[in-house]
Amino acid sequence: MIVLTDLQRCKLDLADLKQDNVEEFVEKSYNRWKYYISDKVTLDGEEIEGSERFFITQPMNEKGDRRTGVVEMSDKTKEGFELTKELFINEQLKKCKPVYQETIGSVKYRELNLKLKIYIDYLNNQFLLPQETIVETKENYKNIHYKLREYINNGDAETYQSIIEDGNLPKEGIYLEFKKKNKGDIVRFLDCFDLNLAKSIEIFGEKVDYNSRPKTYNDVFSRVLKEINPKYAIFIKNKTTKTNKS
Repeated sequence: MIVLTDLQRCKLDLADLKQDNVEEFVEKSYNRWKYYISDKVTLDGEEIEGSERFFITQPMNEKGDRRTGVVEMSDKTKEGFELTKELFINEQLKKCKPVYQETIGSVKYRELNLKLKIYIDYLNNQFLLPQETIVETKENYKNIHYKLREYINNGDAETYQSIIEDGNLPKEGIYLEFKKKNKGDIVRFLDCFDLNLAKSIEIFGEKVDYNSRPKTYNDVFSRVLKEINPKYAIFIKNKTTKTNKS
């Protein structure tokens, strides 16, 4: 069994990272991280056993061809802990920061050091909201309410601000209610704003889990959410990308 050093691991993990694809690269890395440690992974409803995940990215069919389909993952470990993006980022920073320091000034590892810098900088900024964007963002909550009012009965700018900034309804707020009851739309809403599925009870008064995930994101509501949060488009792409037969 070959054991890689942290430096070798970083070099391998960041092989596809470029200056112009950092955001997409992080989303793919986050989903790959969840793929290996998630409690449950399915391909078109068929569960992929844990040991099988480590040998193949997409399961082979009976003919030996790579199968195509939608991969869905639980948001929890086998012990029930949430696989949040914050946890992923903390683990990545702990692994990458020492390697970055080790390779500063190295001619041999110059390219790796430059990749590590943009990767670490991006991860560090994931949960930071620049002060100069706060006024603009607060104004945007009115636009969010305007775009969602066709789908959600009782939302308003204050409610969406509280949900997006704090992950909860405002004090004394009432549960949001979709005009057409659909657990898949609740999942879409939570995914759009990077909220754990467990938040569905606090925000909508209804429980959803990974089994509630929609089979498709080619619906009008998903398109509206992509307009509100462009990052959601990358999330959808990673959720629904189908692997072509090799």
